[in-house]
Amino acid sequence: MVFDKERIIFHTSKDDKTKTQSKKIPKTLKITSGSRANYTINNGGEATAATIIVESKLSHQKIFYKIQMNWGEIIETTS
Repeated sequence: MVFDKERIIFHTSKDDKTKTQSKKIPKTLKITSGSRANYTINNGGEATAATIIVESKLSHQKIFYKIQMNWGEIIETTS
């Protein structure tokens, strides 16, 4: 996964082929930390630890996406 300023890009590999898909981020959301980093979740669901912070222009809240190390699980909290 790559968190860009305007979209989230997913790269899925199978055998020798890579499939790329992207989802546009609504204009009311802005990634303020963790953008342009490449986050890898392997076939077993394991990942390195990471935190992506998104700010909402509508609710004026920060949304924290925490990817737990070795779990590949994303935990969402707000402040």
